Formats: sequence, C-alpha cells, structure tokens
Amino acid sequence: MATGAPIVDDRGRSPVRALRLFVIWLGKILVVLARLRGGGGSALPGLVVQRLRPRLLGELAGELRGGCVVVTGTNGKTTSVKMLSLMLSEAGYVVLTNRTGSNMVRGLLSTLVEQATWTGRLPFDIGVFEVDEGNVAPVAAAVAPRVAVVLNLLRDQLDRYGELERTAELISGGLPAAQAVVLNGDDRLVAGLGSALGGPVHFFGASDELRAALPDDAGLLTGERARERVVPQSELAVELTRADTAGLEQVLELRCGSVAYPARLPMPGVYNAYNAAACICAMDALGEDVERAAEALSGMRPAFGRGEPVEVDGVRIVLQLVKNPSGLNQVIHTLLAVGPPRRILFAINDNIADGRDVSWLWDVDFEALAGRGDTVVASGIRGTDLALRLKYAEVPSTADNNLAGALDEFVKGTDAGEVAYVVPTYTAMLDLRKLLRGRAELKEMWE
Repeated sequence: MATGAPIVDDRGRSPVRALRLFVIWLGKILVVLARLRGGGGSALPGLVVQRLRPRLLGELAGELRGGCVVVTGTNGKTTSVKMLSLMLSEAGYVVLTNRTGSNMVRGLLSTLVEQATWTGRLPFDIGVFEVDEGNVAPVAAAVAPRVAVVLNLLRDQLDRYGELERTAELISGGLPAAQAVVLNGDDRLVAGLGSALGGPVHFFGASDELRAALPDDAGLLTGERARERVVPQSELAVELTRADTAGLEQVLELRCGSVAYPARLPMPGVYNAYNAAACICAMDALGEDVERAAEALSGMRPAFGRGEPVEVDGVRIVLQLVKNPSGLNQVIHTLLAVGPPRRILFAINDNIADGRDVSWLWDVDFEALAGRGDTVVASGIRGTDLALRLKYAEVPSTADNNLAGALDEFVKGTDAGEVAYVVPTYTAMLDLRKLLRGRAELKEMWE
C-alpha cells in the first residue's frame, strides 16, 4: 500500500528534489497551454514529464495515503471508475481519478501533475485510475495498487494488440504487483488470470439469467454465453442477482456473502449492472462498507459520452460511445428495452483512436433493429460502410458522411420532448462535441 511518507532525494536531504518540483511545474504549465489551444492536456504533458522524470508516477502515487485502485478491461473502465469514486467519496475519501479517460502512463502522469500542488503534494486520500490494457504492467509496477480490477476482455482494435490471449498476457504482467485482485468470474480469460496469483483474488459475476443477457466474446456471433460457469457461484464474492430496467434506470440486487443489497442505478443496460457488481466487489476487497456503497449507486450519473444526456435546440439527445461489436450490441439491446422505435444517429470513424479496421461492424447484431421502424442515420468517416452493413441487415437508413450536416438534419427532424440517440465511435464523439458547442451545455472531458 502506498504511504503518505515524504519523498526524499537519493541523499535523503530534501523533501522534494528541485528537479522533481521543476518537472511538476512544467507539466502543470503544459496542461494549461494545451487547454488554451483547445486540447485536453491529457497526454503531451505526461509524455514530457515522463521523459524528464521516469519515476515520477510512483513518486506522486506515494503521496496517496490510501493507495491506488486500478481498473482495466475492454469495456466499462470510465464508467466503473466513476462509480467506484462515488462510492469512496460517500465513504469519506477525497478521491483522485483520471477523469479525462487518458489511461496510458502519460495520461496518468498528466492527471497527477495537474492535480499536484505547486509544492509537489497530492491533496487526496486515494486514487482510482482507469488503465489501458497494454499499460497495466508499467502502471502497476510504479504505483503498487491496493486493488486491481479487471472487468472483461472483448475483441477491440485488433490492430493494436492482436488477439485476446495477447491482451490477457499484457494484463497478467501487472497483477502480481497488486495487493488484491478483482476479476470477472463470468469471463473465461479474465477469470483465468487468477490462477497464477499468490495474493487474494475476489470474483464477481451474475445469475444464470443475467449471464445469458450479456454474451461473452466467445458468444459474439451466436449471442449466447457458455452454459458452464468458469467460477462456481459459491466462489463469487459478489453476485448480481437482479437487474430490472425501468426506462433509463434499473433496479439491482447484489449479493455479497449471505446478504443481498438492493440498489438503484440511474443508467440502463446489463453491462452497467455488471460494472456496479465489479465496483461493489472492489469496495469489499478494500474492506469498505458494502451496504453504503450499494446505496451510493443512486447518485451515479453517466460519464463523458457514456449515456450522457444533452439538450440541443429543445431536443434531448443521449450520447452513447461505442468502440467494438460487443459494446454496440449491448447499446442496441438497451435501445430495444427502453421503448418504442427511436431516432438513432450512428457516427463511425476509423481514426487511430477508433481502430482503423471497421470490419467489426459485420459482427454487430444490427438485425435486431430490422422491422422496428426506427429512423436510422449512418454518418462519420465510414458512414457509407455502415449504411451497407445496415442494408444487409434489412434496416432502412440514410447515409451522410458529413457529420455536421447529418447532425443538423437529425436534430431538426426530432420533435421537442422526444429522446434521440447518437451512437459515435471515440473520435466521432469528439467531433460531435465540437459541433454541439454553443448549442448545448457540455462538460469538457476533464471536468
């Protein structure tokens, strides 16, 4: 566990070395300059300070008396970090997170130097950080997390890390540095990461009925989850036993040991209920009050672009980020559950941050939308590719690769008081937010 002891230099003479303080100041200035230029300041400052002071991540993490929790996995990192931070805040902690979602080493460093005081201290009790799957090992080696949480492993941007077994290897390299590990017991690859660990391993999962509603990666094309459990129910530290959707909310029941805790989560989707189970499991691993943690879920609000509601010209739009077939399948099934035919704008880009290969669109269950009468628009850099996929799924759509024009027509065609859905990939979401500035109240990703 990280301690709050002062960090001294190699000779033990100074509480903060002059070079370290200079690097922190430089990083803080670079964050401000990046924001003034319209950027997020979430990567370049960290890259610079990492070059100048490679051990700074561990040094600053050592300022957190309650240590760190790291959260990784393909889907749900940003939402889970927000949930867990809310729970810890309700428990009385002052929590530091990488709110921008920049989750590589340089992104964490940017967060830490921005939030550090000008004297080089971090005025927080505990850190909760989302970490890119390929960065778990270097981050864990630097911060020695109290708890590491692995949510899931799903096919995503294969041009970056290749097949899932390789991603699992990258994550496994960092888990031994954690004091305790929380794993998805319903995900074969994730659960398997616990076999070689010597420390405490806590599994979370769901009832058979809810497992069936959220297929694992092996069931991507069949829509089914393997019937045989990876981890027996009796070995789950936390089990999601109920997730009843009511509009854009759901009522949950989470069993921890012999006690079942009710909870209200103001976000739809079984995938978000799974995220809640992971966070409850992490709180249990930290030794915190699970009942209070479950109650805190009622105060949850969508993270940046993850079911985020936006008012545009009197029309309510819900932004729902997607980046892989499993995630988009869950969004589609959530839309089916929340009511009658909808207006949906899909915005698909293929920039580096999105993944250059969009063949994953053919693994998405767009057929579930066939015959419903939804108004569907396909836009973004690869809007016509999506329109072709929708044609084969027998889903009528309008294609317009010009996102600005497509958004204008989409908003104009939506009745006041109606809820419409915009489903973008990552860089398309950033483009949309630029287009919406001045027309809607939007929080920046660092707010």
